[in-house]
Amino acid sequence: MNLTLARLNLYDQWYRVPNRNFNLPNQDTYDSLCQSIMDKYFYNVNLTNYEERQELFLVIILHSKNCFWVEKWIHKYVTDFRDSKFLKSHLSAFMHRSECNKVITIRDFVKSQLN
Repeated sequence: MNLTLARLNLYDQWYRVPNRNFNLPNQDTYDSLCQSIMDKYFYNVNLTNYEERQELFLVIILHSKNCFWVEKWIHKYVTDFRDSKFLKSHLSAFMHRSECNKVITIRDFVKSQLN
């Protein structure tokens, strides 16, 4: 599983790191791979089993432009990390950076968790 987590981190950041030229079409492909990997390996397990990777999961959710996927995962993220001391700061970052924060159901859900 550590290799899968390392692959997620690599794919998510491949064209986002400063020493590479950003290539949106290629990064979108990597983002889709991240979503597939998360669906396959992590949706049916409690994410707190990988608590040290909490921020990685959030960043992948945050970077996704697939708002249907984001809605499914933000609910899982909140459910699994409900007791995390980082949850509110992570959700606040999501609200400021995610393209999907404009979707009313997502925005309302995240706001309800911040109150």
